Amino acid sequence: MSRRRRIIALAVVAALAGAMAYRWLAPREPAWQGQPISYWIDEMRVSSGGADEFARPFIAMGSNAAPWLIREFGKEDSRLWTSFVSLCQKLPPEIFDALPRPGLTPSTRQSAAVALEKIGPPAFPTLIRAARDLNRNVRFFTTLVLGRIHPLSSEAAEALLRLFRDPDAEIRMAAATALGRNLDAHQRVMTSLVAGLDDAWRSSFEREKLALVLVFAGPAGFPTLLQSLQHTNAGVRLAITQALAKMEIANTNRTRALLVALRDADPPVRAKAAELLGERERTKYLPPSPEAAAALLAAVHDPDAAVRRSITDSLMRCGVKADIMVPLLVQQLKETSPNDRQQAANWLSYFGAAAKSAVPALVEALQDEAVVVRFAAATTLSEVAPDRCETVPVLIECVTASELLVRESAVSTLGKFLPCAATAIPALKTFLTNESAAIQTFAARALTEFGKAALPAMPELIRLVQIGEVETRIQAMNTLANFGPTARAALPGISVALTSGSEWERAAACRALGLIGAGDPEVIGLLIETANSPREEFRLPAIQSLGWLGATNERVHAVLSRAADDASPWIRLAGIQALIDAKLPLEECVPPLQSLLKTFNQPATLSNQTSGNFPTDLSANYEAKKRICQAIIALGPIAKPIVPDLIELLEGRPPFGAELSALTLGELKFVASNAIPALAKMLASPSAYPRYCAAVALQNILPDAATQFPHLPNILTELHAATNFFMTPDPRDWLTRQDSIQTSPGQIIFLGNPPPR
Repeated sequence: MSRRRRIIALAVVAALAGAMAYRWLAPREPAWQGQPISYWIDEMRVSSGGADEFARPFIAMGSNAAPWLIREFGKEDSRLWTSFVSLCQKLPPEIFDALPRPGLTPSTRQSAAVALEKIGPPAFPTLIRAARDLNRNVRFFTTLVLGRIHPLSSEAAEALLRLFRDPDAEIRMAAATALGRNLDAHQRVMTSLVAGLDDAWRSSFEREKLALVLVFAGPAGFPTLLQSLQHTNAGVRLAITQALAKMEIANTNRTRALLVALRDADPPVRAKAAELLGERERTKYLPPSPEAAAALLAAVHDPDAAVRRSITDSLMRCGVKADIMVPLLVQQLKETSPNDRQQAANWLSYFGAAAKSAVPALVEALQDEAVVVRFAAATTLSEVAPDRCETVPVLIECVTASELLVRESAVSTLGKFLPCAATAIPALKTFLTNESAAIQTFAARALTEFGKAALPAMPELIRLVQIGEVETRIQAMNTLANFGPTARAALPGISVALTSGSEWERAAACRALGLIGAGDPEVIGLLIETANSPREEFRLPAIQSLGWLGATNERVHAVLSRAADDASPWIRLAGIQALIDAKLPLEECVPPLQSLLKTFNQPATLSNQTSGNFPTDLSANYEAKKRICQAIIALGPIAKPIVPDLIELLEGRPPFGAELSALTLGELKFVASNAIPALAKMLASPSAYPRYCAAVALQNILPDAATQFPHLPNILTELHAATNFFMTPDPRDWLTRQDSIQTSPGQIIFLGNPPPR
């Protein structure tokens, strides 16, 4: 045998010997049901079952399976799978869901992580070793698994603390989250997390997320959280305070922590704490904590202006009453910052006449060096003291300000100084010829407030109806309508708007014609023609305007009766309103009102009725609900047949609302005596407002309601339990307030409330 052949033979023998040695010396794969773990890992790659199903073999193999599963963490996705995922990310979800996935092998890292989680504590030794692996993916998925296994051993906690300072930011955040889930067992971990906030090398994003982990640590970590608010680093304290915003407002621990932060030495921390203490649950009818309000009131004289502003804003959001807030806001009017003074003046307007004591300070603010402060003071005086005519010249001066909002709002605010008409109306008349269309529009709107006292401006208003821009023409017609028949000279221009103007112009024209053209056959003919239009958005204002004209002839009566029986619920509602306004026989209104209430029980029946952008479902429109209730109340005793329909709606069906139904029944008084059992049942509602509305209704229906229902006085006062600090809205305002509906393209036009007769 040649030398070469001997070398080849020796190499083959050595390879066989090495293979046999590896075969005998290497650790054997754990097996389950006769199949090695590599078989089950391959099965896991293509498994379509649930997590419990593919994890069963590994749970059975226990800790022996852990090293093999850890290996999966370090594997990369196949190129085919990566390309497939990249393509799918660019496709719509419906196409992605329909795509077949044969022959593709996705990453098993997530599946291996789930399997290790199912194995639980027996996998800890392997996971702790994997936490030091050089492969980034191995460390990351190891961190995720450690965070999902409970309880966490002390050795596993130490491994997570090392990963918390890993060079990779994503691993650090995963470790922080994992540690946060295990604070119940390892409270000392909290100290390490707080110390992490002090690391200068961490990014602001990482600190923010770390603070959130601390905040959501739960009751077990709360003592350490309070201690962290005493940290020597102000940045740490601020991060914790900001993170408290994510906690539920009703959480008492949140309030306790914020009260600590409100006493912090650093102004930004105090300002943030004050801001958060003023938040309240908007979805629950509950005032904020009186303890929080008391702490804010105690801190109102903070040496830092930004903190004082934050405290004032929070107290206002809390709804603190005027006798407490007005003196504080008057003090804020003396702040050095114009923004602070402006904000104080704006807040005072919320109290209206209750802020009378602030009038001297507001009058003084009319001379402020900053135009925004002068304007804010003037605007607030229009709400608090509209008889202070020295405000009018300041507003006229503000029309020349550089800020567009100040100019426009100054003109609009002039309309609130009704006792000062002698000064305000000439100025507004001048603004009607301003080169700015916006100024013209706001001037016309402001003149509307003065009623017939604005007659000197009629020529300019008629001119704007003819040549102004759309919004200007609308406001000019609204103002002219207030003049009644005196403004007959405007009828030609208004008639043109009715026949050829936009949807909103036609609505304003209908209102103006209904008030100016009373008794004019030509005007009535135009309105009847519009009321018979195929377009519902044109018919609505014409029908309502005909109702204002009254039952002048049989043609009008016939049009309104047909409208009250129309297939469209909106036209039906407008027809009912018009019949009531026209003082026609009210019995005609009962059947259509009953029909409207039934539509609220069956909103789905309206879903197929469409007219362009015309909204056909009244159940989602609060204004329509309120107007139906007002129409029922206007019927008085005649509404008795409608009472059973209202009782049915007391069951709280979402489309209508039990509160409005209860208040309506209460306004009907003795006519609604059949509703007493249903209202008594409503007194047990878990929500405060339905209970209150039911109590108000029973009080109106039964003279001796307090005797029959001894707990009634408590229900009537529970919404006002925090009278030491808070203002509470009265649900009765929902029904009685006379709001003007704001219209925009695609919405229904209501002309507002009937004019005084």
